Amino acid sequence: GEDARSVLSARVRITRAVDDTGRDLIPAPGTTMSRSDDWQPSRNQDPPQPRIELASPSRKAKSLTALEGVLETYMPSRDPASTVKIEKVLEKRDKPLSVAALAGQGIKLRILSKAALDKEKQKAESKKKAQDAKKAEAGGKKEGLEDLTEKMTEALVSTLERLFLYTGENDLILKVEDPGKKVFSFDVAAADGTPIHSYGTTVLEDYQIVRMPAPIPAGSTLQVRLKTAKASGETPFTLAEVKLP
Repeated sequence: GEDARSVLSARVRITRAVDDTGRDLIPAPGTTMSRSDDWQPSRNQDPPQPRIELASPSRKAKSLTALEGVLETYMPSRDPASTVKIEKVLEKRDKPLSVAALAGQGIKLRILSKAALDKEKQKAESKKKAQDAKKAEAGGKKEGLEDLTEKMTEALVSTLERLFLYTGENDLILKVEDPGKKVFSFDVAAADGTPIHSYGTTVLEDYQIVRMPAPIPAGSTLQVRLKTAKASGETPFTLAEVKLP
Protein backbone atom coordinates (compact mmCIF):
# COMPACT_ATOMS: atom_id res chain seq x y z
CA GLY A 1 0.00 0.00 0.00
CA GLU A 2 1.00 3.62 0.54
CA ASP A 3 3.66 2.65 3.11
CA ALA A 4 5.45 0.22 0.78
CA ARG A 5 8.16 2.68 -0.29
CA SER A 6 8.87 3.51 3.35
CA VAL A 7 9.91 -0.07 4.07
CA LEU A 8 13.70 -0.20 4.28
CA SER A 9 13.85 -3.98 4.69
CA ALA A 10 11.48 -6.92 5.04
CA ARG A 11 11.36 -10.67 5.52
CA VAL A 12 8.76 -13.43 5.69
CA ARG A 13 8.45 -15.86 8.59
CA ILE A 14 6.42 -18.93 7.60
CA THR A 15 4.49 -20.59 10.43
CA ARG A 16 2.47 -23.16 8.45
CA ALA A 17 2.72 -24.60 4.95
CA VAL A 18 0.83 -27.77 3.97
CA ASP A 19 -0.08 -29.26 0.60
CA ASP A 20 -3.37 -31.07 -0.10
CA THR A 21 -1.83 -34.46 0.73
CA GLY A 22 -0.99 -33.21 4.21
CA ARG A 23 2.76 -32.89 3.65
CA ASP A 24 4.46 -30.27 5.80
CA LEU A 25 6.41 -27.93 3.50
CA ILE A 26 8.34 -25.90 6.07
CA PRO A 27 12.01 -26.72 5.33
CA ALA A 28 14.25 -28.12 8.02
CA PRO A 29 17.03 -25.68 9.04
CA GLY A 30 19.93 -25.64 6.59
CA THR A 31 18.13 -27.58 3.85
CA THR A 32 17.34 -24.70 1.47
CA MET A 33 19.63 -22.94 -0.98
CA SER A 34 18.39 -19.50 0.07
CA ARG A 35 17.94 -17.95 3.48
CA SER A 36 14.29 -16.93 3.58
CA ASP A 37 14.78 -15.69 7.14
CA ASP A 38 17.26 -13.06 5.93
CA TRP A 39 16.11 -9.47 5.68
CA GLN A 40 15.69 -8.30 2.09
CA PRO A 41 16.57 -4.60 1.61
CA SER A 42 14.84 -2.17 -0.68
CA ARG A 43 16.59 -1.48 -3.99
CA ASN A 44 16.67 1.81 -5.89
CA GLN A 45 13.92 3.20 -3.64
CA ASP A 46 11.61 0.34 -4.64
CA PRO A 47 9.94 -1.71 -1.89
CA PRO A 48 11.70 -4.92 -0.79
CA GLN A 49 10.59 -8.13 -2.46
CA PRO A 50 11.04 -10.86 0.14
CA ARG A 51 10.92 -14.43 -1.13
CA ILE A 52 10.35 -17.75 0.59
CA GLU A 53 11.57 -21.22 -0.25
CA LEU A 54 9.47 -24.22 0.74
CA ALA A 55 10.18 -27.92 0.73
CA SER A 56 8.99 -29.84 -2.33
CA PRO A 57 5.31 -30.81 -2.24
CA SER A 58 4.11 -34.30 -2.99
CA ARG A 59 3.97 -35.16 -6.70
CA LYS A 60 0.30 -35.93 -6.16
CA ALA A 61 -0.41 -32.51 -4.68
CA LYS A 62 -2.40 -30.02 -6.73
CA SER A 63 -2.48 -27.12 -4.29
CA LEU A 64 -1.24 -25.73 -1.01
CA THR A 65 -4.05 -26.18 1.47
CA ALA A 66 -2.60 -23.56 3.78
CA LEU A 67 0.23 -21.05 3.68
CA GLU A 68 0.45 -18.91 6.80
CA GLY A 69 3.08 -16.61 8.21
CA VAL A 70 4.10 -13.12 9.20
CA LEU A 71 5.54 -10.35 7.06
CA GLU A 72 8.09 -8.45 9.16
CA THR A 73 8.97 -4.92 8.08
CA TYR A 74 11.49 -2.31 9.18
CA MET A 75 10.36 1.29 8.62
CA PRO A 76 12.73 3.79 10.26
CA SER A 77 10.67 6.72 8.94
CA ARG A 78 8.09 5.88 11.61
CA ASP A 79 10.53 6.52 14.44
CA PRO A 80 13.12 9.33 14.28
CA ALA A 81 14.98 7.69 17.19
CA SER A 82 15.68 4.63 15.03
CA THR A 83 18.19 6.52 12.85
CA VAL A 84 21.41 7.97 14.22
CA LYS A 85 23.28 10.12 11.70
CA ILE A 86 27.05 10.53 11.70
CA GLU A 87 27.74 13.42 9.35
CA LYS A 88 30.94 13.81 7.33
CA VAL A 89 31.70 10.17 8.02
CA LEU A 90 34.96 10.14 6.06
CA GLU A 91 36.37 12.78 8.41
CA LYS A 92 35.63 10.50 11.38
CA ARG A 93 37.99 7.73 10.25
CA ASP A 94 40.57 6.71 12.86
CA LYS A 95 39.34 9.33 15.32
CA PRO A 96 37.63 8.91 18.71
CA LEU A 97 33.89 8.86 18.15
CA SER A 98 31.39 9.74 20.85
CA VAL A 99 27.72 9.62 19.92
CA ALA A 100 25.29 9.98 22.80
CA ALA A 101 22.42 8.25 20.99
CA LEU A 102 24.58 5.16 20.46
CA ALA A 103 26.24 5.22 23.88
CA GLY A 104 22.78 5.27 25.45
CA GLN A 105 22.12 1.93 23.77
CA GLY A 106 25.46 0.48 24.89
CA ILE A 107 26.88 0.70 21.35
CA LYS A 108 30.49 1.60 20.62
CA LEU A 109 31.43 2.45 17.05
CA ARG A 110 34.75 3.12 15.35
CA ILE A 111 35.23 4.08 11.72
CA LEU A 112 38.52 2.73 10.38
CA SER A 113 40.68 3.37 7.36
CA LYS A 114 42.24 0.39 5.64
CA ALA A 115 45.61 1.52 7.00
CA ALA A 116 44.22 1.38 10.55
CA LEU A 117 42.80 -2.06 9.85
CA ASP A 118 46.27 -3.14 8.72
CA LYS A 119 47.73 -1.85 12.00
CA GLU A 120 45.16 -3.87 13.98
CA LYS A 121 46.11 -6.92 11.93
CA GLN A 122 49.83 -6.39 12.60
CA LYS A 123 49.17 -5.89 16.32
CA ALA A 124 47.22 -9.16 16.51
CA GLU A 125 49.96 -10.99 14.57
CA SER A 126 52.63 -9.67 16.97
CA LYS A 127 50.58 -10.85 19.92
CA LYS A 128 50.24 -14.28 18.32
CA LYS A 129 54.03 -14.49 17.78
CA ALA A 130 54.65 -13.57 21.42
CA GLN A 131 52.24 -16.27 22.55
CA ASP A 132 53.93 -18.84 20.29
CA ALA A 133 57.36 -17.89 21.68
CA LYS A 134 56.13 -18.22 25.26
CA LYS A 135 54.58 -21.58 24.44
CA ALA A 136 57.84 -22.80 22.90
CA GLU A 137 59.79 -21.75 26.01
CA ALA A 138 57.37 -23.76 28.14
CA GLY A 139 57.92 -26.84 26.00
CA GLY A 140 54.53 -26.61 24.34
CA LYS A 141 52.63 -26.72 27.63
CA LYS A 142 49.77 -24.32 28.25
CA GLU A 143 47.19 -23.86 30.98
CA GLY A 144 43.46 -23.66 30.39
CA LEU A 145 43.23 -19.85 30.40
CA GLU A 146 46.34 -19.52 28.23
CA ASP A 147 44.89 -22.01 25.77
CA LEU A 148 41.66 -20.01 25.55
CA THR A 149 43.54 -16.74 25.09
CA GLU A 150 45.67 -18.27 22.34
CA LYS A 151 42.62 -19.54 20.47
CA MET A 152 40.95 -16.12 20.72
CA THR A 153 44.08 -14.46 19.32
CA GLU A 154 44.25 -16.99 16.47
CA ALA A 155 40.59 -16.29 15.63
CA LEU A 156 41.22 -12.53 15.67
CA VAL A 157 44.25 -12.85 13.38
CA SER A 158 42.24 -14.99 10.96
CA THR A 159 39.35 -12.50 10.95
CA LEU A 160 41.60 -9.49 10.36
CA GLU A 161 43.51 -11.24 7.59
CA ARG A 162 40.27 -12.02 5.76
CA LEU A 163 38.97 -8.51 6.29
CA PHE A 164 42.12 -6.88 4.97
CA LEU A 165 42.22 -9.20 1.96
CA TYR A 166 38.62 -8.69 0.88
CA THR A 167 38.04 -5.05 1.82
CA GLY A 168 38.08 -2.74 -1.19
CA GLU A 169 39.50 0.78 -1.22
CA ASN A 170 36.00 2.29 -1.48
CA ASP A 171 34.49 0.25 1.35
CA LEU A 172 33.55 1.69 4.72
CA ILE A 173 35.11 -0.26 7.61
CA LEU A 174 33.24 -0.23 10.91
CA LYS A 175 34.20 -1.79 14.22
CA VAL A 176 31.05 -2.29 16.24
CA GLU A 177 30.53 -3.28 19.85
CA ASP A 178 26.82 -3.98 20.22
CA PRO A 179 26.23 -6.36 23.14
CA GLY A 180 22.49 -5.75 23.13
CA LYS A 181 22.15 -6.40 19.35
CA LYS A 182 20.45 -3.03 18.91
CA VAL A 183 21.90 -2.20 15.46
CA PHE A 184 19.69 -3.20 12.56
CA SER A 185 21.86 -1.99 9.66
CA PHE A 186 24.13 0.71 8.27
CA ASP A 187 23.71 2.76 5.11
CA VAL A 188 25.30 5.81 3.54
CA ALA A 189 23.64 8.98 2.27
CA ALA A 190 24.96 12.03 0.44
CA ALA A 191 25.16 15.38 2.22
CA ASP A 192 21.69 16.27 0.88
CA GLY A 193 20.21 13.02 2.22
CA THR A 194 20.10 11.14 -1.08
CA PRO A 195 20.77 7.41 -0.51
CA ILE A 196 24.07 6.13 -1.90
CA HIS A 197 23.96 2.67 -3.41
CA SER A 198 26.04 -0.07 -1.80
CA TYR A 199 26.50 -3.78 -2.39
CA GLY A 200 25.34 -4.52 1.14
CA THR A 201 27.20 -5.15 4.38
CA THR A 202 29.56 -7.99 5.25
CA VAL A 203 29.76 -8.92 8.93
CA LEU A 204 32.80 -10.64 10.45
CA GLU A 205 32.85 -10.80 14.24
CA ASP A 206 32.93 -7.18 15.53
CA TYR A 207 33.65 -5.73 12.08
CA GLN A 208 31.12 -4.65 9.46
CA ILE A 209 32.16 -3.70 5.93
CA VAL A 210 29.77 -1.54 3.92
CA ARG A 211 30.59 -2.53 0.33
CA MET A 212 30.74 0.54 -1.89
CA PRO A 213 30.96 0.35 -5.72
CA ALA A 214 32.50 3.84 -5.95
CA PRO A 215 34.33 6.28 -3.66
CA ILE A 216 32.12 7.78 -0.95
CA PRO A 217 31.57 11.50 -1.74
CA ALA A 218 32.97 14.05 0.70
CA GLY A 219 30.39 15.22 3.23
CA SER A 220 28.45 11.95 3.19
CA THR A 221 26.54 10.71 6.22
CA LEU A 222 26.58 7.27 7.83
CA GLN A 223 23.10 6.31 8.97
CA VAL A 224 23.01 3.84 11.85
CA ARG A 225 19.64 2.11 11.88
CA LEU A 226 18.50 0.91 15.31
CA LYS A 227 15.90 -1.67 16.23
CA THR A 228 12.95 0.04 17.90
CA ALA A 229 9.37 -1.01 18.52
CA LYS A 230 7.94 1.89 16.50
CA ALA A 231 10.12 1.15 13.46
CA SER A 232 9.26 -2.56 13.42
CA GLY A 233 6.05 -4.01 12.07
CA GLU A 234 4.45 -7.42 11.72
CA THR A 235 1.56 -8.29 9.41
CA PRO A 236 0.12 -11.83 9.62
CA PHE A 237 -1.14 -13.38 6.38
CA THR A 238 -3.08 -16.49 5.43
CA LEU A 239 -3.39 -17.98 1.94
CA ALA A 240 -5.55 -20.97 1.15
CA GLU A 241 -5.91 -23.29 -1.83
CA VAL A 242 -2.90 -21.96 -3.69
CA LYS A 243 -2.75 -23.83 -6.99
CA LEU A 244 0.49 -25.59 -7.86
CA PRO A 245 1.85 -25.50 -11.44
